[in-house]
Amino acid sequence: MNNLYFPKGEEMNSLERFKETVCFGKPDRPFLRPQWFFKETVKRWQKEGMPADVHVNTYFGFDRIEIPPIRYPEYWDEWKRCVKDRDYPLGISAGSFYGWVRNWMGMEKCDNPELVKEVINYISDFVCKTIEKAVSEVKFDFALIWEDLEMKNKDFNFTRFIQKILSSRLQKGNRFS
Repeated sequence: MNNLYFPKGEEMNSLERFKETVCFGKPDRPFLRPQWFFKETVKRWQKEGMPADVHVNTYFGFDRIEIPPIRYPEYWDEWKRCVKDRDYPLGISAGSFYGWVRNWMGMEKCDNPELVKEVINYISDFVCKTIEKAVSEVKFDFALIWEDLEMKNKDFNFTRFIQKILSSRLQKGNRFS
């Protein structure tokens, strides 16, 4: 690859590119995170000419990235050895603190701020305890936490309340870094 950053054509691996991208460095190109596609969409693309024996991520040139599920398989020690000297970013899923609550209870039942706070605190403690072993034994490059805070039907004070709770819980999670 010949570009502004690497004129001699040195191409970065996915891990180097990821770190340069998220740290505002000079990657050889932007890190391209793999996307999720409907099976029907992939089948249509294959009918339109995309090879069936090539993975979608490879076909579109996405970088390799892995986010294993939060569980400890029987072969945990072997898996740790496999990811030790990788050339791609490895993340850990840390779930969602408010998004899960909203999905489980529904927005209309999230009107009790103290209940919402209690459940968010419980979830964040549970997630932190669940991933503690993995984070202490494996060098992860990032944690994936999703939150959907769109609240067009909630007032601004409720949104600020949720953001305040999440901010304190996310700071607690930073102890892993």
